[in-house]
Amino acid sequence: MAIELRDVSKRFGNETVLSHVTVRLEDGECCCLAAPSGSGKTTFLRLLMRLEKPDEGSLLGLEGKRVSAVFQEDRLLEESSVLSNLRLVTGKLYTAQELAFAALRLLPEAALLKKVRECSGGMKRRVALLRALLAPSELLLLDEPFAGLDEENKRRAVCMIQEYSKGRTVIVAVHSKEEAAHFNARILQL
Repeated sequence: MAIELRDVSKRFGNETVLSHVTVRLEDGECCCLAAPSGSGKTTFLRLLMRLEKPDEGSLLGLEGKRVSAVFQEDRLLEESSVLSNLRLVTGKLYTAQELAFAALRLLPEAALLKKVRECSGGMKRRVALLRALLAPSELLLLDEPFAGLDEENKRRAVCMIQEYSKGRTVIVAVHSKEEAAHFNARILQL
């Protein structure tokens, strides 16, 4: 079932962040929110995560859908290992070997057993992305997933997103149309 935002508006105090947004997201579709900071991308994603409620309008099609997300902040368990952070959201979905193999697509082997607090900012970002990609979900929301990544790691991340998101509805918030071009996705205007 498609997800629809119908005439959705969201305000914080006197500031209107989203005004009368109407969007239909088809199952399995990949869309990009390509806009500068402050344009409402994160608020849009937070509405889809049900962390915010619209002040006006309605959201349809979210019932029963599992959501996984990369937030602007990494939101990792700093005292747990990289693999423990991944296991937290995957449960028994992957064997230890499968989980390590997936992690090695974006991380060096030496990082897998490190506590997250010992990882660099770029590594933490990749762990957050891995966690969202590996979690079972129908809706994948990525809020600036490439923040802090160099070009090589960004390229690897794009490949992994494309591979692991097949069949899911994906929304990626990026700053530029150049980053959006990696996904061959529909561009959503807010």
